[in-house]
Amino acid sequence: MQCTKGKEPSCVEKYSGEVLYCNNRNLTNLANIEVPHNVTDLILDHNNLKQIQAKAFSNKCNLQILFMNYDRITNIKPLGFFCLHGLRELYMENNSLTQLNDSMFVELRVLSYLSLSGNSINLVKPHSFKGLQNLLTLKLDWNQLTSLGAKTLVGLEKVKTIHLSNNKLQKIDALTFRHLTSLEELLLDNNQLQVLANEMLAGLSQITTVNLHSNRIISLREDVFSLAVNRSGEMRRPLKLSLSWNRVYCNSSVCWLKTAEKEGTIKWDQGMSPNCSNYKQRWNVDFCHYGM
Repeated sequence: MQCTKGKEPSCVEKYSGEVLYCNNRNLTNLANIEVPHNVTDLILDHNNLKQIQAKAFSNKCNLQILFMNYDRITNIKPLGFFCLHGLRELYMENNSLTQLNDSMFVELRVLSYLSLSGNSINLVKPHSFKGLQNLLTLKLDWNQLTSLGAKTLVGLEKVKTIHLSNNKLQKIDALTFRHLTSLEELLLDNNQLQVLANEMLAGLSQITTVNLHSNRIISLREDVFSLAVNRSGEMRRPLKLSLSWNRVYCNSSVCWLKTAEKEGTIKWDQGMSPNCSNYKQRWNVDFCHYGM
């Protein structure tokens, strides 16, 4: 079937012709879509595309926003996004991607928003986000990731928000986030993390929010949260932290966290302090003072 202007099933232009709706057309081939030059937003949700062929958008170069949700996409061929040099936002949620590699997004140099939520991604190969030096938001939540390597996120120098919630993460390399000096918000809730690598957040001078809610974390070393300091030796800003619904053992080993709480360098997101796994212990009990 085609989704071209003047043919059935036809696409629908709206907002002075700048938005073209080609959703729910049972499309199988992007080559069949004719996109007028004035169109900047293309909606391709709920089709049957399955994969993005090389140069599939070669006659659609003016796009700035592209929706490809629920399209059953399993693969993006090299040069799949060739010609989309002005694309700012890409939505590929709830498809069937299982892996990412370094040829998929390299052409998207001005992209600021990428959502890959709800796929089946279990592997992100090194340098998969090469070329995305202007990306501000990356969404990889609701996938099947079990680990993140040292080079998984290389190339995201300007990224501010990373969503990794609702995966199956068990291991994150100590260097995974090290180069993300613009990162402000890191969402890791609803995973299977038990141990956090030493200095995992070291150097993240702009970080304001870390959500580790609903993992399996048992202990918390102070150097995990070794944030960059300013010239006076003080934290740049308070860290909003969520640790509820973990398995933290509340004893003298986490007294540093109690101190940070009192000093205001760490604040609990939505007022939710950690749950203590040891019998009858509570975070609001001064176990540091009593040497528990």
